[in-house]
Amino acid sequence: MYFSEEFKKILFKYINKFLFPDFTNKLTWFVVTLGGAVIIAPQPMKIIVINWLIKILNTNNGLPIKLTEIPAPSTDYTLGFGLIFLALAHNLGYKWFSNASLKLELAQKSRSVDVDINRFKEFISLLPTTGRSMYLLSSHDFGNSFSLKSLTELDSFTIEWNSPEKSFLNSDLETKRQELWSKCNEFQNLLASKSGPSHGGLQSVVPERYKDAWEWPDWVDDNVKSINEMATALFKTHQDFVLLCRSILAC
Repeated sequence: MYFSEEFKKILFKYINKFLFPDFTNKLTWFVVTLGGAVIIAPQPMKIIVINWLIKILNTNNGLPIKLTEIPAPSTDYTLGFGLIFLALAHNLGYKWFSNASLKLELAQKSRSVDVDINRFKEFISLLPTTGRSMYLLSSHDFGNSFSLKSLTELDSFTIEWNSPEKSFLNSDLETKRQELWSKCNEFQNLLASKSGPSHGGLQSVVPERYKDAWEWPDWVDDNVKSINEMATALFKTHQDFVLLCRSILAC
């Protein structure tokens, strides 16, 4: 089914391009006008055509043909009506192929949008703004201890959403999804390298020996600052992605 629809789409595209070019409306009017002229004044039109042919023959072959040697044409309206009929048929054919191509393109886009809407719903159910992971990123000061369970949603996204099956068909959404995944992965790697177990089964960026200190060493301050900044940037990227999805998919 998918191959058949793709074949139809390609077929309509090339038929439009080669049989019905962009100037088809001007061509239709020209042919209709020519046909009308043949009907209204058949003799003058035929004489004009014959004169043109004689001029071409004389120029290219040097044949001594004169207009007086050409038999006087009889009135025939078939050519005029035929030209008008062909022009109108051509225009109708162009409209039909254009509409068929447009419908096929719209149907394809509609299916793509449906796929992306379902993918977005899957994403937002896993990593919602109101979930524990996003709340931790947006409100927590990593100078304090935190629970690793709060990052479960973020862990699932990082593990499960780095595959073609989770990609969006819309290129803008897919680019933003990849950016979000990269920042999630970068944040988790940084957090894993800068934090360690603390009391009560919690995790802490500040080592136990410095928790009650009046001042932290510069490197501890730098670690806390870098993680806080990355958490804020990651939360913003998540929000930007959600808003972009809603804007493009209208959901």
